[in-house]
Amino acid sequence: VPFGHRIVFGDDVVDAILAEVGRTHPSMVAMAMHHRSPIERLREGTMTMDVVRASRVPVLVALRDD
Repeated sequence: VPFGHRIVFGDDVVDAILAEVGRTHPSMVAMAMHHRSPIERLREGTMTMDVVRASRVPVLVALRDD
């Protein structure tokens, strides 16, 4: 399966990723997420989940086991 990758930088990471998605029109986005407890996720939120909620394409989330 052919694929491409991009490393995106910006002051607001979520906005930078979503802008790149809008510019390049990928079929999906893949991201890694640090393991956090449900309480930590509720309290702090995550950039990954912000992208999942706002993306117009599917987002594959891999859980990092730190």
